[in-house]
Amino acid sequence: MVFNKYKPIFNSSFFLSIIFVAALFILIFISGVSYRYTTSLTDSSTLMVHSYKIRSELEQLVNYLKDAESGQRGYILTRDSLFLRPFLSVREKINKSFTTLKVLSKNNFQQQKNLDSLYTLINLRIAILYNTHDISNSGTFNQDRMVESQVRGEQKTTLVREQVNDMIDFELMYLKVHQGLFEHEISWSPLYTLLLLLFSLLVFIFAYFQINRDIKKLKNSNEELSIAYEAISHAEEIGEFSSWQWHLDSNEFKYSDNQYRLLGYEPRSFESSLHKFLEFVHPQDRHILLESVERIMNERVEPTTVFFRVLRKDGQLRYFKSIGKLFTDASLKKIIIGIHWDITEQHLNRISLEERNRELEQSNSELATFNHIASHDLQEPLRIIQTYISRISEKEVVNMSNTTIGYFGRIQASIERIRILINDLLLYSRTNRGERNFELVDLNN
Repeated sequence: MVFNKYKPIFNSSFFLSIIFVAALFILIFISGVSYRYTTSLTDSSTLMVHSYKIRSELEQLVNYLKDAESGQRGYILTRDSLFLRPFLSVREKINKSFTTLKVLSKNNFQQQKNLDSLYTLINLRIAILYNTHDISNSGTFNQDRMVESQVRGEQKTTLVREQVNDMIDFELMYLKVHQGLFEHEISWSPLYTLLLLLFSLLVFIFAYFQINRDIKKLKNSNEELSIAYEAISHAEEIGEFSSWQWHLDSNEFKYSDNQYRLLGYEPRSFESSLHKFLEFVHPQDRHILLESVERIMNERVEPTTVFFRVLRKDGQLRYFKSIGKLFTDASLKKIIIGIHWDITEQHLNRISLEERNRELEQSNSELATFNHIASHDLQEPLRIIQTYISRISEKEVVNMSNTTIGYFGRIQASIERIRILINDLLLYSRTNRGERNFELVDLNN
């Protein structure tokens, strides 16, 4: 019962729109989570590569120092200048490596400080290397000074290695902290994504069935509209009328197929427009149509009916009746709709009927005149007959037999009926001739 109560809401297009909007927001959220996950993964990879580069450069610094020390020892032992190549180029290589490290650690203040300390230690170690080299090349070789210089150099090398190790440890710790944040951030992302995808899938399945149901309804409605359109088209052909629309905002005309047939053309054989239709209207009646359009736009309430003549493609003159009305649709667009009837047959029949009525009226008038004349012409003989019969009846009644008296009675009754008929004819003739005030004929006077 509760479901039936809310079933119209679930089946409404508004609810379906809400479902689609919710699914859209969910997809946007999933896209955001995926983007964040991808960004975090990229940042993590970038951080790992960045940390690897720093550690590699730090190890390279230590290797440059080692090579310089080894080269110096080889030169002291062999006096071969080839061993001095790493020693002589150590400054250039270390400066280049420090430039790279400065760029890599520019966003890390602590590493910048550590790098400055390391640079100071390396400079001290290189200075000791140069001092040892100078001692070895001096004219008076001093073993104690040489040993002291090398011991001091080893101490500085140890400090450099410790500083490098500290920087590497710091970099590893920094990487570990960010890696932990990244793992915590993405630990729930797959589950969120899976749940949201499942929810979105359910939403889209529901939406699919809703859309499929609406499509079936729309298909049935379209079939019904198609049948209705065909029925209207046949009705227009049978009734010899057509429908039209004029969209004022876009100045677009739409004719039904029978509109073209009424003008003697095949459907859709020319572009529909007011100017084109006026070409078919009789030149003397075009102002009627234009004035009716103006009235429709001004009145906007009652339908406007006009009559005008049309010249078809084959030159036939046809009589049209048109009814139009202005209305505003849901999108506030103004449209004039109307119907055209071909009333040529009715018009010709009406003219023929009026002509026959005039002929009939003329015949009735002539007949009434004849009746009037004939009635007046019959009055005098009937009066004479009735007068003589009355005299005979008054003076000779004693000499007449009963049979003769009966004959005279019948003659008087017939005369009376004739008198009534003559009065009726006079009444009819005078009525049709417009004479309303008259007196009936009295044959006794």
